[in-house]
Amino acid sequence: SKAEKAEKAIERLSKVDSVMEPKVFDDIKVCLQGGHDPAKVLELLSDNYHGYAQMVNLLCEWHSFLGDDEKALDKEVRGHLKTLITRDLDSTTADSVFAQAGSPPKWLEEMVLDPEWQDMLYELSEAHPGSILMAYAMERISEVRGVNAVKTGAETASSNLRIFDQVLRETVQELAATGREVAPEDLKDLKRLACHNDHAFVYVLCLLKALQQEPGGAGLARLSQEIRAEAAAKGKGRQAEMYHQAMAEAGGHPDACRAIGSMVCANKTNPSDMNKLHDLYTATPAHRRPPASLVHRHDLLDILVRAVFDPRVKVTPSLVPKYHWLLAYASSAPSIPDGPAYGSPADDGPAYGSPAEEEDGAGSGVAAVEDGEAFGE
Repeated sequence: SKAEKAEKAIERLSKVDSVMEPKVFDDIKVCLQGGHDPAKVLELLSDNYHGYAQMVNLLCEWHSFLGDDEKALDKEVRGHLKTLITRDLDSTTADSVFAQAGSPPKWLEEMVLDPEWQDMLYELSEAHPGSILMAYAMERISEVRGVNAVKTGAETASSNLRIFDQVLRETVQELAATGREVAPEDLKDLKRLACHNDHAFVYVLCLLKALQQEPGGAGLARLSQEIRAEAAAKGKGRQAEMYHQAMAEAGGHPDACRAIGSMVCANKTNPSDMNKLHDLYTATPAHRRPPASLVHRHDLLDILVRAVFDPRVKVTPSLVPKYHWLLAYASSAPSIPDGPAYGSPADDGPAYGSPAEEEDGAGSGVAAVEDGEAFGE
């Protein structure tokens, strides 16, 4: 009812410095419509006005007059304000005020242009990812100054495709600019961004998959593998494996995919899947074999290396040659993603990546594995 709304408005006007509140005009209107005496409303506004904001400005002016450094004073005041805002911001109220304003407030535009206030906006956008006000602030920062990939968190980036693309591009460019081989610890930001949610994960993997087809893009396969490993470490290994198989266009070889996926998700080999893989990759006719690219992945290689070289891993003696063969094949058999179909007959003899050449690579690889195992003994 009007009376109840008016009473609540009176309560708000009774608070200290209520005249400074963004919705003060709305509360005054509600009070008057509810039958309250205009003089009483005016008295509430004047009696409860303490002017803390003006007092702070006055004190700063006095300090400056007494010779204190203005920049130091400004930094101290800003720091205190940032602490209060970060602690007390009600995103629902802020969004309501922002929506009712009709146009972006002047103070927000000033904050967007100020590097120090930008830092606070980045922090608030992480704390309130669903806020309309924070989404607008991030959009304006992106338009005016460009988004800082280091300061923009995964929550903020994943809520806006344009910001996500910009942060992803900056992150990958930073990796490319290192001038050295990328180590796993260098991928922290990329993995955090890609593994924030399922949508981000699929988007990044699809993008990397497309870039792999470009000249010089083959090395990006390792980035995809590291991202999948991060997803697995967060308990989403099976989902990551399903996405990988779908994007690897491995649907024509479900048995191989199931065997690989089973071992990768369990992080260990087993006789059944190893037998199955060996049979599939030595099948005749050769064009029925799965593509070598399915086993070109570091997580599978890690499992095979442990099975072959770690004495604590028990392997059935009769299966040892098959373990050797699969490790050699996975580490040495060539493949070309865009070349002739793996295992398909070529017009002019065996093509690079054809079964005949893959067998040659695997043969020399088996010898190397056996020599290495003998050396370890």
